[in-house]
Amino acid sequence: MHTDLPAKIAHQPGMYPTAARLLVVDDEPRIRDFIARALSAAGYAIDFASSGSAGLRKAIAGDYDLVILDLVMPDMDGRESCCSISAGWKPTSDKGPYR
Repeated sequence: MHTDLPAKIAHQPGMYPTAARLLVVDDEPRIRDFIARALSAAGYAIDFASSGSAGLRKAIAGDYDLVILDLVMPDMDGRESCCSISAGWKPTSDKGPYR
């Protein structure tokens, strides 16, 4: 991204505040932390889920501008989560359909 601001100012956390809400779904804490630091520094509001089924429930219940999904997770992979979110899937019980 090109900016006219000096380099010392251009990359400071919160420099470009945004109202966008993001959901990051990944089962690996180190990856969630890495993504959180990068996107928080850019001014995004971030929520997390540590499994595909938890991410699916949050995505359906929340109002997110973007959902970032890990492709390989133990209970539900990112592709299955994405298809379910796109279809507007609703849980059939409060325990959810997965484990």
